[in-house]
Amino acid sequence: MIEPLKILEKPKESGKDNVLRTLSENQRKIVDILLQQGEMKRNKLERVAGLSKSSLAATLNQLERRKVLEVDK
Repeated sequence: MIEPLKILEKPKESGKDNVLRTLSENQRKIVDILLQQGEMKRNKLERVAGLSKSSLAATLNQLERRKVLEVDK
């Protein structure tokens, strides 16, 4: 079963801009999608973001290591 992904907490506007500036294009895309649409299953996020499974997995791992989001397992 695929668990939903969620942003740990919504950053404040100025903080959000600072965080987004440090992210790669794919990371920014994922964060923006989840902030706008809320929790989402991995397969839907893959389609919405237009990323391959491997790119999405790598990007999610990077964001989770940076504590930007949490991947439910």
